[in-house]
Amino acid sequence: VRLGRQGGQLGSEALRLWTDYLFENLDLHRIGLATWSLNPRMIRVAEKLGFQYEGRERELIQWRERWHDRLLFSMLRSEWEARRADSGRG
Repeated sequence: VRLGRQGGQLGSEALRLWTDYLFENLDLHRIGLATWSLNPRMIRVAEKLGFQYEGRERELIQWRERWHDRLLFSMLRSEWEARRADSGRG
């Protein structure tokens, strides 16, 4: 799914809504996500929303004659709950 750049916040809002939906409706302890080192916007979105960097799989894919890493992030339910309480949405 490509979300585009309308206002620069659409991707952030979509991931926030999806994260909220998963934690509110499923008995999950942790949500993980992966993105590529060539996608700095997604990296910023994950960090902005409170996902914690866990590591990288180095030079996993080659695209346009360059090697790129897969970056791993996660959020725990307790971190999500704390962020919601801090933002007044809890």
